[in-house]
Amino acid sequence: MWFSGRTLTAQAAFVLGVGGASLLAGFGAALTSSKRKDSEMFAKGLENGTTLAFRALGRATLYSVGGFTLFCLGVCGMLGVRNVKDFGKKMQELMPPVPRKENPGKSDFKNAEELIDYIIKDGKKR
Repeated sequence: MWFSGRTLTAQAAFVLGVGGASLLAGFGAALTSSKRKDSEMFAKGLENGTTLAFRALGRATLYSVGGFTLFCLGVCGMLGVRNVKDFGKKMQELMPPVPRKENPGKSDFKNAEELIDYIIKDGKKR
């Protein structure tokens, strides 16, 4: 993998750099679009707050959904998987197994009242 030899600091710097660049590009694009749409109002600094909020929400939604879609497609492409089942198998190969602990408490309750009583009694023990 391209990131396996990199340190955590380098990986974090890369992700923060891409995020920062995306933030600046999105803000710049919104500002440019607003200026093109109505340069007179832009110069005055007046725009209907509701219109601005809806435009910002629409763009943010588009950017976030589109960005996450591209991210998912990129990860799937790098891993060489085509569906969720393959992705799960690939993650099990790449990641260390999660240690499982036995539940030290009771887990077979007959009804909600028994569960609540157990929670109250267990809370008093601590």
